[in-house]
Amino acid sequence: MSIPLLGQGNALPEGFPYQGFWILEPRIFLFISDDQPTRDIHAPRFAEIINPNGDDWAFGFDAHLLAEALSVSQQDLFAANGIGRLTLESIASDTPDGEDATIKRYTFGLRGRHATVVIQNLDSYGHT
Repeated sequence: MSIPLLGQGNALPEGFPYQGFWILEPRIFLFISDDQPTRDIHAPRFAEIINPNGDDWAFGFDAHLLAEALSVSQQDLFAANGIGRLTLESIASDTPDGEDATIKRYTFGLRGRHATVVIQNLDSYGHT
């Protein structure tokens, strides 16, 4: 069973450092990368964190790279997120309760496909 995604598909607020949409408002977002679309999916910046030490912290996944990992177009990924078809199947970490984790695994699902994104040190690095 997937994780409930409140606010999924809502646009990121004006003045937010990235363009995109919420996956789970106000924590997890899908952003449009300024980088070239040919970037390697194993490169850093698969994920970005905003205000990591504040109460209003949030982090996002590069839409192009997540779409690539799910073998869909970026347009299809945004459309699926907008209508609730992009799912967050699970979150696993290297600590029992997820607090102070140095590694987290986010498994997304779309149309029977799954992609797991591993974030290490939660400092903007990730791979599938």
